[in-house]
Formats: sequence, structure tokens, C-alpha cells
Amino acid sequence: MKLLIVDDEPALRQVLAEQIRYQAAETMNPRDELIVREAASAQEGLERVWQAEAVLCDGLDGEWVKVWAVASKRGAHFVLYSGDPAQVNQANLIGVRAFSKPFGTQEAIAALLDSPAARAA
Repeated sequence: MKLLIVDDEPALRQVLAEQIRYQAAETMNPRDELIVREAASAQEGLERVWQAEAVLCDGLDGEWVKVWAVASKRGAHFVLYSGDPAQVNQANLIGVRAFSKPFGTQEAIAALLDSPAARAA
């Protein structure tokens, strides 16, 4: 499974990647390969989303919508993880799985790993 984390905070990207690897090790088949890639901006995320089956994206001051649009177009599972309650509400209103930082970390990762790609693995 190929995952992409899009967040402009390097330390948070690293922590999320480690948590995803840990949680995936508990839920995924050990024979299945997990590849976690990172992007530091919406632009970088747009460049890398084409290689992802699932995307965990920060709100990026509203730029998440661009990443979501491309991810949706190619059929990649998308989860928003933002510290901005307005963005979380906006995402939920349009049917995007969205969770608030920092309290929704485990829920966001679980939603990410509950993608069709992870279930097929």
C-alpha cells in the first residue's frame, strides 16, 4: 500500500509516518508492503498524489481541497487532518473524512488505513 502524508510541519510528518507504520504493522498482513511518502506543501502533494493509494493531508490553509480533488479524481482514499475546525467542518459537509489536530490523530490514521487499498492488501 502506498500512502502519502501532506503536511507543512516536518516534525509532525515524521511522527505521523511513524504512527502509521506502527498501526499498519498491527492491522495489515505482514507480507504486504507499506510505502509511506511525505510532501511538505500542497504543490509537492499534487506532484506525489499520483503515486498514492491513500492520502493523509493537513489543512494547508485551505489548499487541501486541491490535493483532495486530484486524489479523488484518481480514486485515492483521502483523509483530512487539520487544526482548523472550519476546514474540518467544511470537509465533513462535502463528505470528506476529516479529523481535528491533535486529538483526532488515532482516528485519522485508522480512517486512512481503512482505505479500500488497505483492505485489499
